[in-house]
Amino acid sequence: MSPRLLAVIAIAAIAGGIAWFALRDRGDAPPPGPIVAPAPTKPEPAAPPAPAPERTAVPTPQPSLPTTDRPTPALPKAPTPVDLYAHEQRDVEWAKETEREIEKKLAHLSGASLEETECHQTQCKLTLTSADEKGLGAALGVLQSPQGLVGLASSMMLTAPTKRADGTLALNAYATFER
Repeated sequence: MSPRLLAVIAIAAIAGGIAWFALRDRGDAPPPGPIVAPAPTKPEPAAPPAPAPERTAVPTPQPSLPTTDRPTPALPKAPTPVDLYAHEQRDVEWAKETEREIEKKLAHLSGASLEETECHQTQCKLTLTSADEKGLGAALGVLQSPQGLVGLASSMMLTAPTKRADGTLALNAYATFER
């Protein structure tokens, strides 16, 4: 088929569709002419409404748990990073090498300083100190970046900062290493 013939067929199909939409509802349309409203009817007098029955409040029973005299069992305490670190023995050879690597990576901290680094078998405790929260926050940003311990430690847990007697802030970080 030639492109012209296809164009003519397409135009005819479109025109046929438009005509069908325009004419499809013609048989249902009301005849043209003025619209006449029905004459108003006289309403019948309404009977007075019956009084509504009185509602009484019924108390909803509240569920209650049965009381027992036996004590509830205590859940076992999950070990914290501090507990895990405290129970590890120090691997002197690995610890010295890892401490040296951590101190080298964190020597460039600004706003805070790495006060102490102590490693055991798979975990290291790092103590960061700073004069203010802003400096401590900047140091934590470095600690959690590729310039810090990302790539060395497999996980890290931070403690809440504590304020020392001299006004400085101290924070402990427990880093876990895959060996």
